[in-house]
Amino acid sequence: YQYREGRLGGRFAEHAIFIPNQVDTRGSKSNEVCSDDPLGCWIPAFAVVHYEWTTKGFPESVPWDYAYYVVPNLKEAHEGGYIHKVQTTLSTVLDDIVEPLPIDFNWD
Repeated sequence: YQYREGRLGGRFAEHAIFIPNQVDTRGSKSNEVCSDDPLGCWIPAFAVVHYEWTTKGFPESVPWDYAYYVVPNLKEAHEGGYIHKVQTTLSTVLDDIVEPLPIDFNWD
């Protein structure tokens, strides 16, 4: 998210990566070097935000301040981590190697 002074709404970040299990990084801090991390990283295809978030400025946008990144099940979306260098047959599809977090939209 990038705040725009004096204008309604913000702008979603133009660059993002998803790095599962970054706690086991070999890097000295959080970074965008995928080979530092055990499973590497994935590049989302797009993000989805609530419409109201796009029309309001901060702090009025806070109730709608959530988003979902969509990671495609394509090997091209993945850059391998240090485990992939040793286990070359390990899948590069995100759903195959990490446990998905269930989301339930049927709440009351």
